[in-house]
This record gives sequence, structure tokens and C-alpha cells, in this order.
Amino acid sequence: METYEEIKSFLDSHEDIEGILTVDMDLIREPSKSKFECADRYVQKFGFNGLDKRWHILNKEEAAESLSMILHKSLAYSVEMMPLKTAKHIADKFLCQFDPRNSKFLSNGHISEHSASWNPITQSTMEMAVVVIDGKSIGIICAEDED
Repeated sequence: METYEEIKSFLDSHEDIEGILTVDMDLIREPSKSKFECADRYVQKFGFNGLDKRWHILNKEEAAESLSMILHKSLAYSVEMMPLKTAKHIADKFLCQFDPRNSKFLSNGHISEHSASWNPITQSTMEMAVVVIDGKSIGIICAEDED
């Protein structure tokens, strides 16, 4: 699994995913004044709400850890959706799709093995999203779950 298309195909067909998983990558079509404005415009194309300056800024390692956690276990009941090693591999490969010199990483919250908190962008009971922006591209992995 090396390309965005392979990552998306794997996640779209993975039968153990609980809830809704949004996986997308696109070109940045309009210039933005800030990374927050760019993220807000992008998530709105999925019917999500923007957060303006309430997005959390992450470094690459934090983004990889957040993505690994949301792919590894369901948000509502912590049911394993895929082995942690697989989740980390997918997270790393997703982040590698973006220019490492220009990448910015945003999240709507914080997730760890034992807790999560977020600013809602969806209508779901539980959610966690990571948005990646470089000079030309933008992408998201967003997990939504209900209890």
C-alpha cells in the first residue's frame, strides 16, 4: 500500500471499520489566507462544519499517532478494527502523500489510548479528524462513531 488510491481502496473495503470513515485527498483549488481557512473550506465539501482557529495544530508525529489511533480502534467501544501495526503503516503512508517540507497538520481534537476530546465538525456522537495541507494538496481521515 503505497499510493493514496491504494490506501483509500483498502480502507473503503475493510470490513471491520465501525462507524463512518471519510478518507480523501484533493488538490487545493483556491488560495487561502490561512491553514485554518483552507481546512474549513475543505471539510465543508463533506458537509462538515469548519472550526476556524479552533483547529489543533499537530506536528507530523502527533498526526501519525492520531491517525493510528482512529484507524486501530472504534471511537465508541474501542473495538479493534485493524492491528495497530497496520494502522500505523496506513497512517505513515497517508502522511507520505504530502510534501514533507510544506506539510501542516490539523486535528479537531486529541486522542490517546484511553481518552479523546474534540471540537465537533460532524453531527456524530463521537469523531476525530486529521487534516493535512501542503502547498498543493489537502487530505483528511475522519472517523465518526455512535454509542
